[in-house]
Amino acid sequence: MEASGNRIAGLTGTPSPAAKSLAGRAQLTRDEFYQIMIAELSHQDPFEPMDNQKFLEQLASLQTLDVTGRLGDGIDKLLFQQRLSAASVLIGKQVMAADENGGTLSGRVERVRVQGQNIDLLLDSGKQVSFEKVLEIKQ
Repeated sequence: MEASGNRIAGLTGTPSPAAKSLAGRAQLTRDEFYQIMIAELSHQDPFEPMDNQKFLEQLASLQTLDVTGRLGDGIDKLLFQQRLSAASVLIGKQVMAADENGGTLSGRVERVRVQGQNIDLLLDSGKQVSFEKVLEIKQ
């Protein structure tokens, strides 16, 4: 996940393409939310300032949002490290995995390659397969 791409709001379930497009426009990143909050605070009427209680509630909301975002980022990193560790255990083992054509391929794992958030296994047959597509593992 990108640091500035963390989403605050979203849809659940499997949305239709139209709903996905609408959801993309309706979501705010943390940075966008902060910009809106700062603009709201800097443009408030000085003769009718926000009361202290409301201001403190908004600050608490910002802090909660920031902590939640950092927690989500940490969990994502932890899950990635867990997946990488699980993939590295497969080095030297025979695996069978789904290929792009709906079939299967098999081979002994020689190396693990990380490309962005993708973890690929490089097999002795010269083939490359996504770690997530492994169907069977043999000694």
